[in-house]
Amino acid sequence: VTFPDVPKPPPPKEPDIPKPDASLIKVLHLSDIHLDMAYTEGLNAECGEPLCCRPPNKPAPPGRPAGYWGDYECDLPLRTISNLFEHLAQHKDRFDWIYWTGDLPAHNVWNQTRLQQLETMHTLTSLMKLHLGDKMVYPTLGNHESAPVNSFPPPFITGGNSNKWLLDSYLLDFSHWLPSSTFSTIRKGGFYSVLLTAGLKLISLNMNYCNSENWWLLINSTDPAGQLQWMISELQESEDAGGKVHIIGHIGPGLGSCMAVWSWNYHRIVNRYEATIVGQFFGHTHNDEFQIFYDENDPSRAINVVFLGPSITPYTSNNPGYRIYELDGIHNDTTFQLVDHHVHYLNLTKANLDNDTTWKPEYGAREAYGLSNLLPQEWSNLVDSMETNNTLFHQFCKYYHRRETMECVTAGQKEQLLCALRTAQSHDSSHCHNITQAYRHYYNHRSC
Repeated sequence: VTFPDVPKPPPPKEPDIPKPDASLIKVLHLSDIHLDMAYTEGLNAECGEPLCCRPPNKPAPPGRPAGYWGDYECDLPLRTISNLFEHLAQHKDRFDWIYWTGDLPAHNVWNQTRLQQLETMHTLTSLMKLHLGDKMVYPTLGNHESAPVNSFPPPFITGGNSNKWLLDSYLLDFSHWLPSSTFSTIRKGGFYSVLLTAGLKLISLNMNYCNSENWWLLINSTDPAGQLQWMISELQESEDAGGKVHIIGHIGPGLGSCMAVWSWNYHRIVNRYEATIVGQFFGHTHNDEFQIFYDENDPSRAINVVFLGPSITPYTSNNPGYRIYELDGIHNDTTFQLVDHHVHYLNLTKANLDNDTTWKPEYGAREAYGLSNLLPQEWSNLVDSMETNNTLFHQFCKYYHRRETMECVTAGQKEQLLCALRTAQSHDSSHCHNITQAYRHYYNHRSC
């Protein structure tokens, strides 16, 4: 990629934390729903196959039947997702708009058809319109939206092998919320930009053009849709206007499943426009985590953070969850910086045992971790603290899966996770200090 011949502005000074009575913008983040229309209560939840709780699995042996509301080794039935939307509709005052970062179909990737993928997308967008049609929704494409899974041809592939079937339906289902100005780039490659409010732009990326399991990238893995170069133009436009930018996508740019060359260019872009990008929101891993960007010239200085949102699907070993971000609101000196975030979850065990489907607050980031703010350096300091503070680390582990009794790593794997949190450039463990080669191998091969 190439950059405009415009000097990089000086690093942004740390903004003042808004006063308690200052206006806030609140953004709901939903990710990785993975609706399974074939989910069947009572079937085997430990079937030994890639996805259980669905035909042709047989009834479960004693003790492991799939629950009515879902199971930790399976995707979710429609009734649980409907329950989520009903809950959100009752609490519309908690958020102003919605980021929806992809992966709508189930994990039965071996027998999915194009028609089934489109039916899932239409079912979920119809639910969203029914319950939250008056809220603005901004989507991005996950790797599971296509059939076969991960198959996202570059725009120059035409005819029956192209993704026209998916992009046309994606545009049709989400046109309820998206302005016509987004249509041309969505039709080209499933990405777009939109003005959220005066001074704040959203860039929605199709991260399948960095997906290492997208075999079409063997043709061109650098910037196959011209998306990164387009992103630079969008960021430069905002910088020139003194505006700020949020970025959403599905696969986090620092995950091992993002191609190294694509991720390297993305990292350069974030470094160049660190003063403009004030929020990045992705999904894919199903876990509650983050990735930190560091300055290319001063590796000790954290410059940005990717927030990986919790999944709605429990697959695997998670409680369903969603996140709400609080941003510096609309006023004369707004920075649009993140002020805090809060995670809510559904306890599947309690739902199945007691029919209790209450979506409860789990934690707020500043209170839970003792953060003075949500700026990048504070997250970097948190990771440093977790190296030696096991109590703090185990608290992070609990939130990682949204389960009280679940450890996010086994003994000896702590370093692996801390390395992943420090790494927003895939296949680069230079910020992991003394992490062993074995740990780096684990990190670089994480995928979902």
